[in-house]
Amino acid sequence: MNILVINLTRFGDLLQSAAAVRVLAHSDNGERNRIGVVCLENFIAGAELLPGVTDIYPLPAAKIMNLCNAGKLPPPAGAAAKGPAAWLGGLGCLHEWAAAIGDGFAPDAVCNISPSTPSSLLGRLLAGTSPFFGFTLDEFGFAHATSLWASFIQGASSARVTSPFNIVDLFRKVAGPESARTEASLLPVPESSVAAMRERLLSLAGGSPKGFVTLQLGASADIRRWPVASFAAVGAALWREHRLCPVLVGTKSELALGEEYAARATGPFVNLMGKTGLTELAAALAASSLCISNDTGTLHLASGLSVPVLGIYLATAQPWDTGPYAGDNCSLEPELACHPCDFGTSCPNGYACHRAVTPEVVFALADAKLRENVWDAANFAACPTPLGARVWKSTYDAFGFADLCSLSGHEKESRTQWMRLQRHLYRQFFDKKPGTPFTPAPFTAPLSLDPETGTTLARACDEILALFDALLQQAAMLAQTPLPPVRDRFFRTWHRLAAHLRSQPVFAAIAFSWQTEAMGQAEMDSAIALARQYHDFFSFLRSLLP
Repeated sequence: MNILVINLTRFGDLLQSAAAVRVLAHSDNGERNRIGVVCLENFIAGAELLPGVTDIYPLPAAKIMNLCNAGKLPPPAGAAAKGPAAWLGGLGCLHEWAAAIGDGFAPDAVCNISPSTPSSLLGRLLAGTSPFFGFTLDEFGFAHATSLWASFIQGASSARVTSPFNIVDLFRKVAGPESARTEASLLPVPESSVAAMRERLLSLAGGSPKGFVTLQLGASADIRRWPVASFAAVGAALWREHRLCPVLVGTKSELALGEEYAARATGPFVNLMGKTGLTELAAALAASSLCISNDTGTLHLASGLSVPVLGIYLATAQPWDTGPYAGDNCSLEPELACHPCDFGTSCPNGYACHRAVTPEVVFALADAKLRENVWDAANFAACPTPLGARVWKSTYDAFGFADLCSLSGHEKESRTQWMRLQRHLYRQFFDKKPGTPFTPAPFTAPLSLDPETGTTLARACDEILALFDALLQQAAMLAQTPLPPVRDRFFRTWHRLAAHLRSQPVFAAIAFSWQTEAMGQAEMDSAIALARQYHDFFSFLRSLLP
């Protein structure tokens, strides 16, 4: 079977689809499926690292856009006028590219794991009459998620405290809702490439280092970037205590960060910023004992190559959803009530999160890993008090999902318990069977939410349950008295319920799921059965709250 995977996301997200690709590559009859990947042109090398991929189709987006935009520009002097024909040239280029995939790969199914309208449109074009799942379009052209796990990705992104699953697991569940724990490792770097990179680093380092540690100074946005001064302090300590030479990696656009590091450095380092392609970057990581990074594609590349990762998560970044996937990794985030902040918001606290995670804490963890090969041995005695950071070790839970284990005493924190409660409920709810009562397993972990969180959740549940009760009562009346006024009252409550769910940030993910499922109900009986399932969900949650 030929399955085409569309992933037009960023570099890090592409790498984090490795587990999803593995799920799709295995067929029910034991044979391996043929997997093709559609990606952005500049990420071809990343797609080549995904195990099981046999065909890669880079989208010629720049060429298509140039052709489309040609008709919008005034022609040069003496040149022929350009109009709609130029726009059609862009469309023709897209169709030629898609036809080549159809002829050469002939997909039997298309899986789109990019939650965007352009990706869904592209998937519809490439699928033709073949099955199309993941993020799709319905028969009217509206965005549609074919599973609750897919809708969860869209809903959870709108409120950071409603995202308790690692994106690797979410991609995996979109690809195969019945899938179990799956490895997310990438194809290894050839040993010859690692050896050549190690020789290159030794020739540049000076000081006879015993090894190397990779430092990724940049991030996708400055608000998510740990200060260069902090990186420099850790780099100096790693050289002083372990004779490990820092290796700076990053893009040409981040060269200024490397210059700042150089101005602050008190020991040797190697600056590869702007000097490596993806292949060389992978070799540099594989030649390192440790990678210390902001939440970046470099971090996920290192994790996929089984290089120990120490990740720093600031501003909108949090390890619950984009932490290094399980394995032998560790993550830090600031111990601040405002963290993580929502996307698109301004910081009223002067980016206090940048200062909350200190070089002393980061070095204590790196030192423990390098000396004892365990993050748990970190000695925080020399660190500021209070610690200022939540420290998490990557692990798996009993159901095969990536999980976090607190090394800093934050397991009983209200936010952690809310994350665990969401994991318990959502995991079961998103795997529920249509039309059957939702009866989750008991939540046996201790639950002691702080008064504000408990009260907020309880009040929201009470309001939502009241609307579901009214909806179900009106449905019963409508069945007995199918008159227009009764019907109108029912649909007003239906729309009011949807609007109220969307207005509750703590339930952003489940609100999106309700919207996805509710739109697909063509019969009143199935709609009422669905409403009862969601009523069961909120009733169970409410039973756990004060």
